Amino acid sequence: MRAIQLIVDGYVRHANRAALVGPLAHRHGLLDEIAARPGANFSIPVKNFIEDEIVVIKAGLKKFEVAEAPQGGLKPIAGDILVQD
Repeated sequence: MRAIQLIVDGYVRHANRAALVGPLAHRHGLLDEIAARPGANFSIPVKNFIEDEIVVIKAGLKKFEVAEAPQGGLKPIAGDILVQD
């Protein structure tokens, strides 16, 4: 199992949704930086690695959506991220 999966699982298990939002935003920022450097040879494997981590983090955040959905009062921001009204 990859390290990011263990980290995400820990945050989900301890109901620490906020701890996942920061890393998700950071990884999106990294993708923006990579996109700004189109000639870099290393960017494709790094980009794929970051995209894979984003998938894992979003899956963790999705677990909070399912748990919070019946309570209502949540509104979507920035794609898959939900915040309390």
